[in-house]
Amino acid sequence: MTCHHKLTQVLPYGAYNLYLGGGYHGQRLNKLYRSSIMEDEILEIMKPMIKRYAAERNEGERFGDFVIRAGYIKPTTEGKTFHEDVSIFAPSPFDLIV
Repeated sequence: MTCHHKLTQVLPYGAYNLYLGGGYHGQRLNKLYRSSIMEDEILEIMKPMIKRYAAERNEGERFGDFVIRAGYIKPTTEGKTFHEDVSIFAPSPFDLIV
């Protein structure tokens, strides 16, 4: 099963960024859903989402498509819109500039 989510580690703090909504066939990029989450938060965030996916997905629907349809994240179909409409849980990329 391809889950279409991605975790990236932000070193040296041990925190991760969680990206969702990637297209199974490469037609869509992942989008930042949560930033700077700790390892123990990953399952806490993902478990309810995966349970809902199992209960509510359409026949043949991929996880990346589901998280968009369910409203977790907005689609990114081209790179120039990568930082637009990120999750309310993710800060603006400009907030991260020091």
